[in-house]
Amino acid sequence: MHSTEALPLPPRPDIAQYRKLAKELAAAVKSREAAAIQAWARRWFGELYRLSGEERSEHHRLNHEVREEPIDPQIERDAQRFTAYWTGERKVKDIPPPKPTLAHVQFIIARMHGFTNWASLVHHIDTLWREDSSVARFETAVDAIVSGDDVALGILLKKHPELVRQRSSRDHGCTLLHYVSANGVEGYRQRTPLNIVEITKLLLAAGSDVNATAKCYGGGDTVLGLTATSMHPHNAGVIIPMLETLVAAGADIHHKDGGWTLVRACLANGQPEAARWLAAHGAEVDLSGAAGMGMLDVVRTFVARDGTLINGATRKQLEDAWESATWYGEVEVARYLMDAGIDTALAREDGATALHRAAYAGEPEMVELLLARGAPRDVKDKTHGTTPLVWATHAWRVEGKNDAAAYARIVAALGGDAQA
Repeated sequence: MHSTEALPLPPRPDIAQYRKLAKELAAAVKSREAAAIQAWARRWFGELYRLSGEERSEHHRLNHEVREEPIDPQIERDAQRFTAYWTGERKVKDIPPPKPTLAHVQFIIARMHGFTNWASLVHHIDTLWREDSSVARFETAVDAIVSGDDVALGILLKKHPELVRQRSSRDHGCTLLHYVSANGVEGYRQRTPLNIVEITKLLLAAGSDVNATAKCYGGGDTVLGLTATSMHPHNAGVIIPMLETLVAAGADIHHKDGGWTLVRACLANGQPEAARWLAAHGAEVDLSGAAGMGMLDVVRTFVARDGTLINGATRKQLEDAWESATWYGEVEVARYLMDAGIDTALAREDGATALHRAAYAGEPEMVELLLARGAPRDVKDKTHGTTPLVWATHAWRVEGKNDAAAYARIVAALGGDAQA
């Protein structure tokens, strides 16, 4: 269960109400009735989502006796997944198997709010009720960051300069500066206001440690790495100004978040613009990074023409390079790797091949090259049990990716009906 999946707390949470909720869920779990668990989950998710939306106010309480309303599809999906954990049909990473005890129920509720355990959740809620508490001030500052309220943030920082060194009481332990990345923190707080660059500069001027690490994705996560791999600054059109601001403030461009180079991490998370900027400003470019950016001259320093790996390159790095090149449509790199002996049928753990990736990504030249080199078109991935043709059709017709001409060409190349 990742911190990005953390559910929001009500604006003024009541620990007595949470204890009541835990007892109600424990009773449902002990009954072993899936319907009872799912009904509890529907009410809980529905009320939390309602309170975290536009209807919320400081006077709201978490009320489990809410009136029945049409179930939102997202709430229904979340309730089903939650129920599947308790019935043993679904395993959750880093979470022990379900136990029909109050203690385990409390633990799960705490984890779903992003806290390590029930005691941490209780402490957080208790301190929130004191407006002068450090926790309450920190949470107010975070809300100011993600909502773009630089005035409120500035007042808080001037009055309480120690806030920039404080850590979130949630299990990721982020500083205020980490929140500008809109990545790795609570999902409902992953927002990029239009003035995020100014807010970032405000936090840095107040003394934030630009190289502080958090435990968002296993540990060692910096604000530079989180920002560079985040889709939100990119979608807001501020990714380059954000990177410029952080690097100018001394962010370590060579830091490896989670053991990955920043360039490789950007490409793995669909952020080639950030990857290219970082590479141009001195970030390390490994074999995979070079392949994903079409840097054939660099690829050749790791893979000889006969396929021999040189300069410390590993088989895993070669496979990553193949994946990166085919995903980003770097035809010349892919051709070089095929000439060097890479298997076009190579599949990763999920069973997806290069043809799956290129078809989904909307790269017709890559698809045609792979087919010309004998890539299997009928192989099915392990996750969905579908072929590259289905991947392309799904991206185009279901997800609505907007390059219709490219997808029509891909579908036709794979033997499908582009007019269907």
